[in-house]
Amino acid sequence: MQIKTGQIYALYSFDIGYEIDLQKTSQILKAELARKLAKKKIAPTYIQYQTPPLTIALGEHSFKLLNTDMRAEVTAKLFDFGAISISFRMPFSSSLSELNKYSTALIYDVDLGVEAKRLLDELSLKIKSAVKKSAISEIIEDYFIFQVTEFEKEITAKDLRKDYGVNIAKALRFELGDISEVEINESLKNPVSYYENDIVITDWNAAFVYDRDYEDTIDVLEFLNVELVELRFNDSLLDKRLIELYDKIYESRRYFTYLLNPYDKTIRTISELKVEVSVLFERIDNTIKLIGDIYLAKVYNLTSDRFHFDKWEKSIEKKLAAIESIYNILNNRLATIRAETLETIIIILIAVEIILGLMD
Repeated sequence: MQIKTGQIYALYSFDIGYEIDLQKTSQILKAELARKLAKKKIAPTYIQYQTPPLTIALGEHSFKLLNTDMRAEVTAKLFDFGAISISFRMPFSSSLSELNKYSTALIYDVDLGVEAKRLLDELSLKIKSAVKKSAISEIIEDYFIFQVTEFEKEITAKDLRKDYGVNIAKALRFELGDISEVEINESLKNPVSYYENDIVITDWNAAFVYDRDYEDTIDVLEFLNVELVELRFNDSLLDKRLIELYDKIYESRRYFTYLLNPYDKTIRTISELKVEVSVLFERIDNTIKLIGDIYLAKVYNLTSDRFHFDKWEKSIEKKLAAIESIYNILNNRLATIRAETLETIIIILIAVEIILGLMD
């Protein structure tokens, strides 16, 4: 089956700080706000970004893919919670049997991630004054989308999956060789269709989208990739903080230093960390609402399952609980030391009073 019109999206997500002032960034870059999400199928008008990200055109990037000259339109999407998504959109036409060659070449032969990081560094430097707690994380999340607008002939989603499912699965798994039936079924499970001739198949690192009205689906998949990098970043951040806090617990101190509250800075750091993580997740959750759109909600929910969001969230919750426990331990330790100190002072005062009384 020949792809008549299609596009490949290569998405790279980064965390660059705690918060991006989009208004100030817009003034710096003179950028336009990203378009609001258009209605998908029969969707109510309130399905919108709560805080629209900024979308910045970064020009074109030329490279070779399978000995073919490719020209990718590059854009950056900036989110107020400190994340940036760099996307490469390139038109292509091929056969479904060749699709896996494109996917493996994107992974093994062409490293668009290096170019994405270079563009990110340039952009971050320009907007540094608009970023709160600016620090580019080493964690990067990539995601690839193979979007087909039109085949050489009409085909239903059911027949596409039945007759060409193996080709799609191999592309989504970045495999040139044959893969097992189990892996094929795993890759193709839970497809989403609205009409008979559209389908969205999402896997852990790539998606296949056959639809003429595809823009909102791409937006949702891009946002999911941004969410994933934020989950990974915060999980890693909490790991580092836990190691530091455990060192604080076992750090030996002289008795009198407890009277000066040596954990004051640590306790404040813990409090701020808990608030920052909680606020960040609240802002991410409220960034985009798809409750009224069943189609996009399905795409979102099924893909978030592919990304194992629930496991990342549980991991973060456990680490926050551990931090809360450390917070309580430090507070209790200080309270105990001070109570004992107070008792000692009272005993000394009583002893002094008794001695003075006997001396009279």
